[in-house]
Amino acid sequence: MRLVALVTVLSLGCASVVLAAAHSSRDAIIEARQASMKEMAAAAKAIAGMFDGKQAYDAAAFKAAAETIRARTGPVLIAEFPSATLGAPSGARPDIDPARAEFEGLARHIGTLASALASDAERAPPHITTT
Repeated sequence: MRLVALVTVLSLGCASVVLAAAHSSRDAIIEARQASMKEMAAAAKAIAGMFDGKQAYDAAAFKAAAETIRARTGPVLIAEFPSATLGAPSGARPDIDPARAEFEGLARHIGTLASALASDAERAPPHITTT
């Protein structure tokens, strides 16, 4: 009887450790994804500010923002949205999963556009003039 109780306690303990590790891993993925989204949003805002004249053009800041977006799109973006991390408590919508092929296609397309932007940013002039 004691052996059965001990095995049961050990089994429950192991299961709790496995569940805690899975939860911790899920939380880490969500936190990394949220940080990545915030970095991309800040980069896009910086670029938009330069294009619409709300910020002075800064070649180095433009290049850094373009590179930030490039580095976080495509396969990297896809990897940040595993099925087990969608829905609450994350802000990632659970309907990403049923539309996974479309989501991945869009992530790759954004990655292609971001790579082109980052490449063009490398050749951008140090100053932009109105003439």
